[in-house]
Amino acid sequence: MPNLVELNLSFNNITHNFLEFETNLDKLDILDLEHNNIIPWHKSVVKNKLSELDLGGNQMDFVTQSMLDDFNKVDVLDLHNNPFNCTTCQMAHFAKWLSSHKNLEMSIGIMCAIPENIKVIKMLKPPNCNA
Repeated sequence: MPNLVELNLSFNNITHNFLEFETNLDKLDILDLEHNNIIPWHKSVVKNKLSELDLGGNQMDFVTQSMLDDFNKVDVLDLHNNPFNCTTCQMAHFAKWLSSHKNLEMSIGIMCAIPENIKVIKMLKPPNCNA
């Protein structure tokens, strides 16, 4: 499968560990991992630039620096319907990253689960964060 360009693995109960496996998918351009059980990861997993990465409907409650490094390799990123806890410093860093990446096409309305109904990009900086 080295010539595979698009891979849809949505609704497969995949966890973050799946992302850490080495693959020979050098031509992969679109990866759909929507509606799985992916949680934040701490090691960069996106090897090549992707035109689309769909991570909507997973279990990500914050965004790590490794995730931001991976998101920098993506043109279209979908993160809707994740239970983001916007009271953490990691999410303050993510909000700052979002505001500086206006050329990235994002899913509209990435919302915080905590506190409810606040858009991530509009969230206030939590206390004691140096974001």
